[in-house]
Amino acid sequence: PMLYPDRRHEDISVDYYQFVHDGTARAAEKVASSGSPVFVNPWIQAYYAAGLSRIRQQTDGAFQAGAVGVFAWNSTLNYPDGMYEGNEI
Repeated sequence: PMLYPDRRHEDISVDYYQFVHDGTARAAEKVASSGSPVFVNPWIQAYYAAGLSRIRQQTDGAFQAGAVGVFAWNSTLNYPDGMYEGNEI
């Protein structure tokens, strides 16, 4: 799934961890209900609004919901320093 939690342009506060956790869990449940093996790698937000702390909140949410990895997207390929330290991205 593509789980981009930033909704600042709509003036909505978002819990980055919970948004990605819930989306990952729902995707895993849907795949499992079809009888197929479950293997979920969500796309997370790693652009302007997603500083290092928000990226880590998203990865924590994904992994704790059963993801086996994540894809972090930023169209400029300009990722925050330290993003890969201690993470399995």
